[in-house]
Amino acid sequence: MGRGEGHNRPRVAHAPRRLPKAGLPEHLTAARKGRCARFEPGSSVESQTVPWSLDPEIRVAVAPGIATYEAGKEYEHGGLSPQECVAPVLTVSSKTKGKRTSIADVKWVGLRCKVRIEGGAEDVSVALRSKAADPDTALSAEKEPKGGAVSIPIENDEREGEDAVVVALDADGRVLARRATVVGG
Repeated sequence: MGRGEGHNRPRVAHAPRRLPKAGLPEHLTAARKGRCARFEPGSSVESQTVPWSLDPEIRVAVAPGIATYEAGKEYEHGGLSPQECVAPVLTVSSKTKGKRTSIADVKWVGLRCKVRIEGGAEDVSVALRSKAADPDTALSAEKEPKGGAVSIPIENDEREGEDAVVVALDADGRVLARRATVVGG
């Protein structure tokens, strides 16, 4: 290969290196794993210890840094991989401008549900469902509020007393807000 050729070749990943071994006398431990160890009763140690969540009387040693209590480890579960160390930060935002759509009030008059909607989303509709995110569980047709209010009748009186959810939906049918209720109040 001539000079300058091959400079765009992908890098070959090198085999992982062995993790450093933390010293912990074996005769002091009742159980030992790569990243932690449980001591024999009455053992005195200088390692960092934490209480075991199921029995606070039991102290568990935690290997320092990326070290393990077992020699030759290349990987060990318990905080060494990025998947176990890095907590993602999620930012959730809405496409609607201004105030969030909310269900301000739900009142029942017989089998008619009166709902008051507040917020900034346009083209909102309201419906009653058994499960908020499942349109196949609709107890009523979707209705558009006028002046922030809508009245939804329940046609089937056998539904009275059933758990339901009032949902405010955007133009694409996504749930913007929900509130639990019972049919008939």
